[in-house]
Amino acid sequence: MTNAPSLIERTAYHEAGHAIAAIRRRVRLYNASIVREATSSGRVSTRNPLRQLDLETDTSSPTRRRIEDQVMVLLAGPAAEAYFVEVRRDAQWDAIGASADIEKAVGLLERLGGHEDETTCPSSEPRRPHNR
Repeated sequence: MTNAPSLIERTAYHEAGHAIAAIRRRVRLYNASIVREATSSGRVSTRNPLRQLDLETDTSSPTRRRIEDQVMVLLAGPAAEAYFVEVRRDAQWDAIGASADIEKAVGLLERLGGHEDETTCPSSEPRRPHNR
């Protein structure tokens, strides 16, 4: 039987996922931390790729690309956590902010492709690394 990962370990994977995605998507990364504060277990600070955009009316390709960049950064935290540790939707999942990240990403994706009732996507289990 394996030990459950600690909150700090899950937070480290989660925040590293955000940070790596930001770098890969060329979103300026200011800092990353796994120091717990009152409202979060950790955080990654980036330049907001959606700054100065009118998301209600601008449907240009550059705007869509910036929305996609932000979605990738948002989803990379929960994805990294799921990839490296056995994730359960529990109090730690919410403490780390995975649920909020996913909700923000869904909100942005609805702007790109319509309401969640209009689209479907297959669900799958996260892949696990072969070597640990």
